[in-house]
Amino acid sequence: MDQDTTKKLGEYLFQRRKAMEYKENRTISQSELAELIGIPQATYNKYELGKVPPNDKNKHKLADYF
Repeated sequence: MDQDTTKKLGEYLFQRRKAMEYKENRTISQSELAELIGIPQATYNKYELGKVPPNDKNKHKLADYF
């Protein structure tokens, strides 16, 4: 894995962990948060599990919420 890929992966994992912490601190469920940003709960679940990264539009929606 090259240095750029490693850096991007590290940033993604950090953002994912932060999103999970923020969600827990706000005491909001996955389904409630998914509904607020206009995505299916299953999609948000995949974000938290690290199965898929959010696209730029959803990253901005999540950032606006938090």
